[in-house]
Amino acid sequence: KKEIQSFSREVNSNLDLAKKSINSFNVNELFRAIHTIKGVSIIYNLTGLSSEIHIYESEIAELREMFEKMSELESDDNT
Repeated sequence: KKEIQSFSREVNSNLDLAKKSINSFNVNELFRAIHTIKGVSIIYNLTGLSSEIHIYESEIAELREMFEKMSELESDDNT
């Protein structure tokens, strides 16, 4: 029972962080929150859940790379 409570608390905390990062368009914090949830899922041997989360994590990583490239292009345009 304590393990379930601990897992739930950790995941809920990171879901709150993910929601805040979406509202503030902070893709790095979103990635960090999702990555942490995946790690917690692995710790509790929830391999199916961690595999599903990995899909989202990969999509967010691609989005983050896209934003980084856009930022680099904007920097190049301003010089």
